[in-house]
Amino acid sequence: MTYQYTQNKGTISGAYYYPGSAGLVGGVSVSQTSSTDGGYSNGCANPIITNYNYVLGDGTTSSLWGLETPVNSMVINSHYQPEWRSYHWPPIPFGACYWHFQYPGILSQQQSIGISNFQNIMSILSPVFDIISVITTIEDISAIITSVTGGTALPVSVIIDIILNIIHVGIACIGDNAKDNSITLYYNADLNGASPLPAQYKRVEVVESSGSIGKTVQEFTNSDDYPVWIPAGSNTNFSSKQRFAPWAYGLPKLTRKIV
Repeated sequence: MTYQYTQNKGTISGAYYYPGSAGLVGGVSVSQTSSTDGGYSNGCANPIITNYNYVLGDGTTSSLWGLETPVNSMVINSHYQPEWRSYHWPPIPFGACYWHFQYPGILSQQQSIGISNFQNIMSILSPVFDIISVITTIEDISAIITSVTGGTALPVSVIIDIILNIIHVGIACIGDNAKDNSITLYYNADLNGASPLPAQYKRVEVVESSGSIGKTVQEFTNSDDYPVWIPAGSNTNFSSKQRFAPWAYGLPKLTRKIV
């Protein structure tokens, strides 16, 4: 007995099929067997050939069910809310707002990293107004003016400092300073594999030799007879909880001869 195999295929027909027309999916199935009787009427040159076609009644649509689109990534969303807001000086002259427990993940004072007031301004203004380059240019100009005058702050640099402080106060004190982030994690395995659907054929046509003597059709129990407990696309948490009754599917339901 010699076996030949074909790649499994699924189609868009139904809720449990691989998307796309006759898309190739994992695994193989027996497509043909060839048997010989050791040199008698059906020797190696004249084997008895049986073909297996896993199709629905239309003769072309794959009868494979219980498949889901592979999921190889997951988006993780996080939200962090500071506990409360306070107001303090410096900076001069207007002060600024600051938030208690503003940075998530810092468990103790020893883990904290000090940042300058200007860095604070940049971290606040950049995501909101996207004008960090402008602020940097203003600071550079202010530093150049102060350097040229030997450290004496001219009125223009004082005005710039006041403007920066006003911007800092306005932005730092607006809203609740909550932080929302998202990150996409990628996996080298299908997350649906934690609890996959059964992936079975519901119908097969058995054709002997050329098919001139007809074919035998076999049908098996499937989700049309017993709906699965957690359908395709519904296991969004990728839980390993059992999603179907394995004893209810793949049982012989109907066998008939078509000539």
